Amino acid sequence: MTKAELFDRIKAVIAARKAGDREWLKDLVAEGATYSVAARDGDLPGFPVKSDDVGTAVDKLIRLIEYKEVDYDLPIIDGLRAAVVMNIKAESNGVPFDLRLCGMWEFDADGRAISLVEYTDTAAMRDWLTGGGEAITVELVNPAA
Repeated sequence: MTKAELFDRIKAVIAARKAGDREWLKDLVAEGATYSVAARDGDLPGFPVKSDDVGTAVDKLIRLIEYKEVDYDLPIIDGLRAAVVMNIKAESNGVPFDLRLCGMWEFDADGRAISLVEYTDTAAMRDWLTGGGEAITVELVNPAA
């Protein structure tokens, strides 16, 4: 895959996620793919945890955060790996938030995502998602508890 094709794949995954289209995501993400946020378990209420399969993780994310608009910074691409910063106009429980994510992506030879680790300001995101400590609609399952 060329760098442009790989970046197009990333944008396609995010477009499917934004649309809430799990079927399209199935074509773009490899079986057994992993997803995580670079945060301690429990720091981000409602977020997938390491034991979630990618389908469960996607379901949680789609229910928890709606992407309204997504803008991309120029990616750094090395073979089948990429680092992409996204600026997202997001909403959760009717509360808007300007979300900035840095995704570390890895793809298989067929161009399907096999790994995504996202980095963000977890304290600011936690405050947004909890609404000052109020319960949110997607329960965090912490297998370590």
